[in-house]
Amino acid sequence: MTGTATYEAATDGIMTLTTGMQWGSGTATSNVGTDTDTITSWVFDNNSVNNGTIATGTFNSTSSNASGATVSGTATFNSSSSNAGTVSSNATFYEDDTENTGTVSGTKTRRYTSDPASSRDFDDGDFWTVMADGATVDLTNATFPNYKIIFSTLNSGSFAQKSISSCATNLGGPSYLLSSNITGNCTVVSENVAIDGDTKTITGNLVADGSSGFQSGQGLTTSLSDITITGTVSSDGA
Repeated sequence: MTGTATYEAATDGIMTLTTGMQWGSGTATSNVGTDTDTITSWVFDNNSVNNGTIATGTFNSTSSNASGATVSGTATFNSSSSNAGTVSSNATFYEDDTENTGTVSGTKTRRYTSDPASSRDFDDGDFWTVMADGATVDLTNATFPNYKIIFSTLNSGSFAQKSISSCATNLGGPSYLLSSNITGNCTVVSENVAIDGDTKTITGNLVADGSSGFQSGQGLTTSLSDITITGTVSSDGA
């Protein structure tokens, strides 16, 4: 059709799709609700699917942004929903049961608001912001790539400490606790990493330099507490 399409399921500029419904590209010049407000936001519930192009989207309850579909603005994914299409702006994935196999052109955020113990592999080739929002998040068994992750906290959220006795592997997780003195250099490879020395000593250097393409104009922000480092501490831009 051409012209204006009117949807009874839309009001106040929000289109809500319920169980099993799908949104396609369509040919209408504009889409409005019964109150004549132009639809600017879409909400997908209970296995509903976006197969078209929408402005902004919220996906709930196993709904999805399908392969070939596009969210031209921001997208939020809750409760087992997923993205296999394209999000042209920022996307937030809540908890550990939402998934991204598509393309996000803006910032990708994994936001935890409960207290999970996650073994998620964040090494998918993309950059992520990982947020603890009002929760104590245990990522001690998660996998992190080098120079791809920014950690953040909100509403008194925090990350559980991972106990380490060496720096044989790079420090890419959010929070560490020294269980013994360490001899050798330690390299930080994520932004906003916390290291609690618990009165221990690193006999060596701590390197928290940025990398080309990641914090490249500055070093990596690292929080140090109750620790002695005999060598140098560097946090330089690449």
